[in-house]
Amino acid sequence: MNSKTSFLKTKKLIKNDIFRMSRGLKMPYTIVKIIVKWRYPWVTSIVMYRWSSYLRSKKLLRAFVYPIVKLLKRRADIKYGIDIDVTVTIGGGLRIAHPGGTVLSPGLIVGKNLTIAQGCIFGWVNRGPHKGVPQKVGNNVYIGPGAKILGNVTIGDNVVIGANTVVVKDIPSNATVFGVPGRIVALDNAAKNHINYKV
Repeated sequence: MNSKTSFLKTKKLIKNDIFRMSRGLKMPYTIVKIIVKWRYPWVTSIVMYRWSSYLRSKKLLRAFVYPIVKLLKRRADIKYGIDIDVTVTIGGGLRIAHPGGTVLSPGLIVGKNLTIAQGCIFGWVNRGPHKGVPQKVGNNVYIGPGAKILGNVTIGDNVVIGANTVVVKDIPSNATVFGVPGRIVALDNAAKNHINYKV
């Protein structure tokens, strides 16, 4: 998140995340939070990521409050196996379907309505034409269990990345990708069937 991120915007992002984690429950927000916390306790990692990113962007808070919140984030990350770097920027509606082995590398920019299953890694490549870390992921992207997005690549909007797929090159919008290395098997916007309760 950048320095323009406000307290109210951060609260809205968290509300959007909880809305998607709750699968669109139509109840008072306080009750929805309790239900989500009970059913999906790893939502704590998402909330701590949001507040850490916000506090890091504010000079005064960064000095005094940020270290405490980041420590709480780290504790939740270790407990649930989720590692989202505080320099990652994610739009509203992040949904981590299952915890464990989820890594989002520094500097990544993600759009709205990202759904991630367990074991997904956005990782570094230290050689070749795509040296670096993933740069950008569009809106309405579904990433299946065990998928890896490696190197300096960009993922478009409305993309489905299948289970155990290894992405090592840019993926255009509306693509469905499977395999090792990942191959585009369709340009059919299959994400519309995978991304529910959009924000």
